Amino acid sequence: MEAKRITMKNTNRATMIGLVAILLWSSIVGLIRSVSEHLGPTGGAAMMYSVASVFLLLSVGWVKLSEFPRRYLVWGSLLFVVYELCLALSIGHANTARQAIEVGMVNYLWPVFTIVAAILFNGQRANWLIVPGFVLSIVGICWVLGGEQGFDAAGMLANVRDNPLSYGLAFAGALIWAAYCALTARIANGKNGVTLFFILVSLTLWTKYAVQGGGQMNFSFDAVVYLALAAAAMGFGYGAWNIGILHGNVTILAGASYFIPVLSAALSSVLLRTPLSWAFWQGAAMVCGGAILCWLATRARRGAAATV
Repeated sequence: MEAKRITMKNTNRATMIGLVAILLWSSIVGLIRSVSEHLGPTGGAAMMYSVASVFLLLSVGWVKLSEFPRRYLVWGSLLFVVYELCLALSIGHANTARQAIEVGMVNYLWPVFTIVAAILFNGQRANWLIVPGFVLSIVGICWVLGGEQGFDAAGMLANVRDNPLSYGLAFAGALIWAAYCALTARIANGKNGVTLFFILVSLTLWTKYAVQGGGQMNFSFDAVVYLALAAAAMGFGYGAWNIGILHGNVTILAGASYFIPVLSAALSSVLLRTPLSWAFWQGAAMVCGGAILCWLATRARRGAAATV
């Protein structure tokens, strides 16, 4: 009985640590935007991933590359690096704080795309809820991008045309992360290369900064604070999530993770001092609702945890 109680206590603690990861990740959009405003889109992202790599070395640690499947090292590295570049640069190149939040919401289509990829490529079974779940998420994004009027095709197109780079990178990132998750589930053999991947992201960004020129980085007290917070949210977020998934309640963590879009919008609105319209919150709720429906479509099927 005592051993069972200790095991339950450890599981609950690991679950709480996993929930902290969700909170940290929800702050990333606002923090990335804050860093880019001080240090530039490329320079700020390079600094952020460099510091986050140090945090990951301290929290997750380093593993021998010889223990990793070669295919995972090659394809996992490529997809992870490209996704993180899409995420950071899409937010950094947004024209306004409001647009950065919208871009972040587009990126949060990845949970739905991940489930769809698992169904198409990994043999994940699902029921009919997957269809309304997918449709609801897409409608939610259209609602967010429509502006004050909610679903407005003309307004949405005008919004995207204002900055096709940011919206395009965010959408591509959602697809790439879904591909990364589906591929990792098949070839990673339980290995976690996040520390290596973050180092590769930082090296890629510094190379881009050196070759193309990332502009002047204006360091100040605020810039350093935002940089430390963003790097910690990324680095410790991945470390905390790893603990939660390995030792906590995966079902609770999976369900909670689908509320990240709403949490992210709320924290970003506070961090960036940007009020959001009622139509935006309706769209964000639809994105969350669609992701939850997709999750429920696989929840009763064996192997649903692998999708997460």
